[in-house]
Amino acid sequence: MQSPGNIKAGILAPYTQASTVTDSEFKSQNVNQNVDSLPKSSLVFVTKNGKILAVSRGTNMSDMNMPGGGVELNEDPSDAAIREMYEETGLMAGDIFPIYSAVSNGYFTTTYRVTSFSGKLRSSSEGIPSWVEPETLLRSSYGEYFTDMLHSLHGDMMNNAL
Repeated sequence: MQSPGNIKAGILAPYTQASTVTDSEFKSQNVNQNVDSLPKSSLVFVTKNGKILAVSRGTNMSDMNMPGGGVELNEDPSDAAIREMYEETGLMAGDIFPIYSAVSNGYFTTTYRVTSFSGKLRSSSEGIPSWVEPETLLRSSYGEYFTDMLHSLHGDMMNNAL
């Protein structure tokens, strides 16, 4: 059923006083729907003695990134983070929790803080893992994401992160 003019019955006209909350909710739903439609990826943020666990891009040791990768169909992003960390570094994550999410390079990416792990570092087909200074990641291909992630941390979390 159509109401007079170009407004459909039951829907408020955008940007009217009566529809302010509705417009805001509508925009939020669109953002969520857009994010939901993006492929997912997970990263892990692991620190030890002020250094961060990173993996080279292939054998290029001048371009390092946090371990991570794509979330497989029907896989939980936290499980993907644990799997990717093990595949790329040989280390098994213990306790993890999400600390940052953003859209990056067409993926909805979530970074998980790993607070305990076990195992021994080993190379993989993805690259060579090592403990690096934070500045190394700031200069990497994904430096902008890493910078934004670090800026999102605050207070005790930032102090305890490194």
